[in-house]
Amino acid sequence: MKILVQDSVPAVSATLARALGEAIGHETLYASSDVEALSWLQIEKDAIGVVVYFLEDVPEAGLSFIRKVREFCGAAAIRIPRFLVLTPGALRDGYEGRFRAMGAECLLNGFEKQMIATVRRLTFDALCEHGRPTFVLDRSGLYMKFNLVGAARSELIPYGQHLHPMMNCLAINFGTGLSSAMLADAADISLSSVSAYLVRLRAGYDETRVKVGVDIPGREVISTARKDGAYVHTLKARVLFI
Repeated sequence: MKILVQDSVPAVSATLARALGEAIGHETLYASSDVEALSWLQIEKDAIGVVVYFLEDVPEAGLSFIRKVREFCGAAAIRIPRFLVLTPGALRDGYEGRFRAMGAECLLNGFEKQMIATVRRLTFDALCEHGRPTFVLDRSGLYMKFNLVGAARSELIPYGQHLHPMMNCLAINFGTGLSSAMLADAADISLSSVSAYLVRLRAGYDETRVKVGVDIPGREVISTARKDGAYVHTLKARVLFI
């Protein structure tokens, strides 16, 4: 997930992009014109989830920019990013409602903490869109907690504390195929127990996904395939650590 910042002054957009990247932990790009912003979208495609736009002129300029981005994304069959419009003053004549109708949020420029919090929320929303699953691994307390996030809300996955070592191993190595032996070693269980534990992990996931509006079933998210005479297991979902 990447963030794109647009401001007509390159130094300003570069500075904000660097600050956002450090605060949020996502790669942040910057552009100084509509053309340059569209070029980034053409290069990065679905990787850009949030666009931060500095409104310097009349609100129509911002609406025009968002319209261009939406039309470009539609023509290129790529995702439409979330928009945050930073305004120099309060908007009048229903313009805030017009921005909202086009999928943009508005915020007065200069409120840095609020801006960072809003971009963080928009980035998280973009990660969870289209019914695709995101696991949030909370290791702040005594015990790990795994939450599944979807379009509706976040829910704790009910599969039992004794399955956490296996889930933790899958989460840390998400997207990487792990053998049954590796999972057995990580969870300190017998090799014969791995299959049964995976069934219970998928069951806990499927029970939760219905509540949060995730479309992809457990057999696809926690997948198993035979490779080189052994079984390989892969977590195919986004994972966020907090």
